[in-house]
Formats: sequence, structure tokens, C-alpha cells
Amino acid sequence: NEIIAGKKAITPETAIQLGDSLGTGPELWMNLESQYQLSKVRVPDGLIARRARLYERFPVREMIKRGWIEASKNIEVLEQQFLQFFGLQALDQTPEFSHAAKKTEAELPPSILQLAWLCRAQQIANEMVGVQPYTEAGLRQALPRLSALLSAPEETRHVARILSECGVRLVIVEPIAGTKMDGACFWLSNDRPVVALSLRLDRIDNFWFVLRHELEHVLQCHGRDRGYILDQEIESTPDDQISEEELVANTEAAQF
Repeated sequence: NEIIAGKKAITPETAIQLGDSLGTGPELWMNLESQYQLSKVRVPDGLIARRARLYERFPVREMIKRGWIEASKNIEVLEQQFLQFFGLQALDQTPEFSHAAKKTEAELPPSILQLAWLCRAQQIANEMVGVQPYTEAGLRQALPRLSALLSAPEETRHVARILSECGVRLVIVEPIAGTKMDGACFWLSNDRPVVALSLRLDRIDNFWFVLRHELEHVLQCHGRDRGYILDQEIESTPDDQISEEELVANTEAAQF
């Protein structure tokens, strides 16, 4: 009566007695007890499974820590934020960002960590106001002004303004651990270039080298028809393993 009324659980001893009495074996009763106990604590709508899938697929903790995504205990709110961040209709879709990647294995698509970094840079670039229309002539005229800033590290504070005046959006996004990305050049449209830097190496020479490298991609319209060029560990890749576009950008950056 206590078992039927839900006041008492089926113990191993009870399961053996029921099994012996009814000829079913104790396993049946232990399984029924386990299913009943699980039914009382099971989270509705598979919330734990949904959260686990989200954390497995995306760098959730890193993105929340950086403020790219707001922390929420509501899984639906959290899922919606990731859909919006990556521009997806469903979480089972693969995030896309047309690209020409410069990596050790250039044919591989960008990782989800790299895509998250790029999407964040794109968000910031889209929110920038007061940027003048881009012209190649304007950017070339800006290069001597940038060169004049090499005299002292603190002069880098003028870079964003100078580039904005010639139509180039400069974005700084902290890298996610393990990506080893120095920078990227991408286009919001055919006439709105963006230079994104990670400042992964806290060195003034690296800042200027990567900046001039990405600006050369802009001047040459590299990646415009494919969306972007992602540069990873620029100074460590042997010349015989990189494309002609990267060689051109490296040469101009070194001369600068």
C-alpha cells in the first residue's frame, strides 16, 4: 500500500521479494523505480540538453566574459542571442562568413572561435558613425600621415581618426585564447572596408606591421569578392607557404 500510494520507494530488497512472488525477477521493479524517480526530477523541455549543446557548439563562456553575449539563465534568451550574433535562423545551421583564410591549412574553413571574433568585429564596424566614403586615393594620401606617427607609441591614438577620414573602419577586438589571430581585412560592402586588429602581441612594431599589412589588402581590394581575409600569425609563416596577396601585404608592411 505504501508503494502504491507513493510513500515508499522500491528498495533492492523489495524488488527481490516482488520478483520472487510474481516470477518477474527483481530487475523489472528496480527499472520501474528508477524511471519513476527520474520522472519526478526531469527538467521540462530538455533545458539541460539544450544548454549543453549550446556550450558544446559555441565559446559561450568566452563570449559572455567579453560582454559579446549577455549571461542569462533562460535558455531561450541565450539561444536567441547566439542566433542574432551569428546571423542564423536555427542553431543547427553552420555560421558563414565568405572568406579567404591565411592559415597553416588555408583550405580549411575558419573555426567557430575565429568566426565569433570576426562577427564581433563586424558588429562594431556596423555601429561606427561619421566614417567618410572610402576612396583608394584618400587612403594612399593617408599613408604619409600614418608614417609620421611612428615617432612615438602614444601617437597611435590618431590612427582611427585618420583612417575614418578616408573611409576605413578600424576595429580592435581582443582575441579569444587559442586563435593566434593578428588581424583581418573585410568588407561590409564593396565600398566599406574594415581593418580589424587583435593586438595579440603587445608590441608597437607588431601593431604597425599588422595595420599596414591589412591596409595593403584594402588598397589591393584583396578579399572584396570573397568577404574577408583573415591573418593568423603573420610573422611566423614561411614565405613559401603563403599566397601572392600575403607576400605583397608583407612587403609593404615591412617597408613601412
